[in-house]
Amino acid sequence: MTAPAASEFPVARFLAGRVPMIVLLLGCYGAFLVAGLLTGNWLIGPNGHPVATDFMGVWAAGRLALGGAAASVFDWPSLKGIEGAAAAGDFDGYFTWQYPPTFLIVAAALALLPYVAAFLAWMAVTGAAYLAAMHRILPSRVLVLAAAAFPAVLWNAGVGQTGFLTAALFGGALARLGDSPILAGVLFGLLTYKPQFGVIIPVALICGGHWRAVFAAAATAIAMAAVSIALFGAAPWTAFVKSLPVASQAILIDGRVGLIKLQSVFGVVRVLGGSPELAWATQGLVVAGLALAIGWLWRRPVGADLKAAALAIAALLATPYVFIYDLVLLAVPVAFLVRAGLTRQDCLALALALVLVLACPLLPLESGLAAIVIVAVVIAARIMSPRAAEAPGA
Repeated sequence: MTAPAASEFPVARFLAGRVPMIVLLLGCYGAFLVAGLLTGNWLIGPNGHPVATDFMGVWAAGRLALGGAAASVFDWPSLKGIEGAAAAGDFDGYFTWQYPPTFLIVAAALALLPYVAAFLAWMAVTGAAYLAAMHRILPSRVLVLAAAAFPAVLWNAGVGQTGFLTAALFGGALARLGDSPILAGVLFGLLTYKPQFGVIIPVALICGGHWRAVFAAAATAIAMAAVSIALFGAAPWTAFVKSLPVASQAILIDGRVGLIKLQSVFGVVRVLGGSPELAWATQGLVVAGLALAIGWLWRRPVGADLKAAALAIAALLATPYVFIYDLVLLAVPVAFLVRAGLTRQDCLALALALVLVLACPLLPLESGLAAIVIVAVVIAARIMSPRAAEAPGA
């Protein structure tokens, strides 16, 4: 490892002097959630029953799976029937199930608990996994504390989504790729529960010559599929394949959840009035460009931290389907950038990105995508710098 350049900013030391501010920010997150709880807008409603939010779709799917109707999780009215019963009332729209049947294993386990207990357990376990992955990347208490205060953490906790798990698996896999490629492959294989974030991963692993990780990932994905078939039968897989065009039409074309919520290139094109065909073509060009760039980068003598940061940011840019809670994954490339070393200018750019993530629900634009692009630009600038090949892990 080379000594940091004089221009590099001491991030850990800077944050160590601002622990009270970080704790205050975490306190604000907690106060926000407690206020939601007291006003009946988070977790438990005024009627004493659970508030209908994203996690309800996961829990309801688990209940259907436990009842022997796993294939029905892709039928929106059937799923909403379970959700409505839990929430003791009707609500607008649907909280749908769009995951592969492998994730039903987790959903069924959660559904063994009452809804509120399952929600809190889900956030606690996946949140701990996220912080463990961050600690693996940055073994510093103050930096892990900063990871806990990452803005997307609040938005993920508010709706009980999968952002913690995605970041934990992706970050953990990248952190272990060098010293434990089989474990890294297993984590990548588990990440197939959200396949839209795995489009570029095979390109990186193959071009980087990480064949043990490739085989471990494939074996894990196959094993998880086999377990799901053994537990729930093959019918959920048939229903899953049939549901894909329906979900795509509803979310990406009709915009039933709100096109402005899509923090992706596809979403921007649609919000600006572009046709679905133009949006798909633009997103396709982005994916092709990212695949070429990652393939080139992972074959080059560039520091492993910068390669990891680039792959994580590419995963966020490659998918048309990314929401605010998915932005917990943005903490992964930021962490690897910190480990690689940052200049003061880099820190200012990343600070702007974090503000954009925090303000995402309040702004009438895709500020989450803007944050992703800012981090991508910082990564690209570091890769193109003369010191890229001297970075740690090269």
